[in-house]
Amino acid sequence: MLDKSYFSFKGIKKIDWMILFGVLALSFIVMFIIPHIESLKDYYMPPENFGTAKKIAFAKKIMIWNFSWLIGYEFLFRYVFFKKCLEQDKYYYLITLFEVLYHFNKPYPEMVGVFFLSIFLTYWTRLRRNFLIPLVAHFLIELSLLLFIVSV
Repeated sequence: MLDKSYFSFKGIKKIDWMILFGVLALSFIVMFIIPHIESLKDYYMPPENFGTAKKIAFAKKIMIWNFSWLIGYEFLFRYVFFKKCLEQDKYYYLITLFEVLYHFNKPYPEMVGVFFLSIFLTYWTRLRRNFLIPLVAHFLIELSLLLFIVSV
C-alpha cells in the first residue's frame, strides 16, 4: 500500500520551499561550470550549428523525455527503495550508491554532484517523509540544464 503522506504537499514547510529555491539557484550556478570542464563540455554543449529551430525541437524532445522517466526514477529511489531502507532503519547509503551507479555513464564531475545531491535528497526525504520534495528538486535541476543547453 502506498503511504499517501509521501505524495502530498501538506507537510511541506516554508523552509522546504526556500531550500527548493536554493537548489534551483545552485543548479543554475553549476550550469556555468559546464563550458569549463572538458568532460561536461563534451557531453552537454550543443554543436555550433544548433540554431533556434533545432533548440526548440530539442527542448520539446527533452521535456517529453524528462516527464517519461523522472517520476518513475524518483518514485523508485525516494519511495520504493527508501521505504525498504526505512523498514530496516539503515542502508540509506545504498540509495546513494545505486544513484551513482545509475549515473556511471555520465561525466565524472556529474557523478560527484549526484553523490552529494543524493545524500541531501535522501536525508530530506527522511526528514519530511515526502516524495514530492526530491521530485521537484530533481525536475528543477533537469529544467535548469535544459535552459542552459538551449541558451548557449
